[in-house]
Amino acid sequence: MTLSDTEIAVMSWLGPPLIPTPRSVKRLTNSYGLFSAIQRIHTGVNTDDTRLPAMVLLAALTGFPHLGPALLTGLHAPPAGCTAGAPSARACFPSTPTDPGPTPQTPT
Repeated sequence: MTLSDTEIAVMSWLGPPLIPTPRSVKRLTNSYGLFSAIQRIHTGVNTDDTRLPAMVLLAALTGFPHLGPALLTGLHAPPAGCTAGAPSARACFPSTPTDPGPTPQTPT
């Protein structure tokens, strides 16, 4: 498995304290390599931006395995106050990168 420069940079950024031991680095690298290979086989896509979010999640699960169930449940659950019958995503996520919301005012 060969990592791109971006993947190496992200992996080093995720390093200690999230991935503190050589064993956890190896676990993350092997899990990420398996994920990357499966993704390439199934989708034919081989770009960093389709795999990097998975690297971050794998790092969190590798560094804190006892928090995995709560993390994944929290990621899957809708935000507080958002229901399945919400009229649009804006009702659930009022501030998006395209609409950052109100700008804080500086005191004069």
